[in-house]
Amino acid sequence: MSDEETNKAAVRRYFEEVYVRGNVEFVREFFVPSSLLAGADESNARMMQHAYSHLEVTIDDLIAEGDTVATRVTFTATHSGPLFGYPATGKPAVLTALYLFRFVDGRVRTMIVEANFYGLLVNLGLLPTPGLQAT
Repeated sequence: MSDEETNKAAVRRYFEEVYVRGNVEFVREFFVPSSLLAGADESNARMMQHAYSHLEVTIDDLIAEGDTVATRVTFTATHSGPLFGYPATGKPAVLTALYLFRFVDGRVRTMIVEANFYGLLVNLGLLPTPGLQAT
């Protein structure tokens, strides 16, 4: 298996372990040793575990070139716990995100995430829809 295929498999395993199975400790294996990103990612994953139930992850796109893997994912769940200070709504939640991983010796050195939290909060009814006036 090529390094690119190995890295893609690692990304698939990351989403499965951390977000679907709730194995937050996996981030320590996924990132290079002593990575500050591991702690931040672990905190983010725990926040999502408390805010959502029935969490699923769909990998919409997964592209690898050299030591870099880019992926577009969709998280779906039920908003069942506090999120950013907002109480649970019990509504279906959909969060889309783009991730860019850079690997070194089989582990992630850098990770960049762009997530549509604004769209999530609008869809949950926690923020007003732009352009619409409340009645």
